Amino acid sequence: MAGKARRQIEGLNVPILAVHSGGDEIVSAKSVQELQRRQPQTQALLLPNSTHFLYAEEEARLLHEQVAGFVRRCTVKTEA
Repeated sequence: MAGKARRQIEGLNVPILAVHSGGDEIVSAKSVQELQRRQPQTQALLLPNSTHFLYAEEEARLLHEQVAGFVRRCTVKTEA
């Protein structure tokens, strides 16, 4: 994780959903782990059969469901 990103992450006070693909050739799983260490509220979703740009069909459905649920949970919390 680059220094500028680290500094920006330090100031976050919001729910975070980090999505990582097992076949990602650009961003390593260590970046998600670092994000979770710096922002404990981070929820991680691993898509083991996808890449940085392409999602396996079954994982695309899972991604959609997880993101929709995350947004619903965040929306409920802010409206309450």
